[in-house]
Amino acid sequence: MLTEEQIHKSDHISEEEILQDIKITEIEIKDFQDENDVLMRNPPQNRTRIYLNEGHISQRKEFVNKLNQILDYRKKNK
Repeated sequence: MLTEEQIHKSDHISEEEILQDIKITEIEIKDFQDENDVLMRNPPQNRTRIYLNEGHISQRKEFVNKLNQILDYRKKNK
């Protein structure tokens, strides 16, 4: 969860740019999930890559959540 101070530090970023970042990041998440689906055909051999992809997915989901927090805050405080 972002603090109000952290949210205000993003004031220079346009809503369009935030929405574009969310869209791109969601595509990246899907790509990692698709790769994991393939890697899961042989989990013992691919466990390191699967683990790394899960980390990437988690980080990107957290990023999307933060961007959504910024958008929600802006909508509430217009």
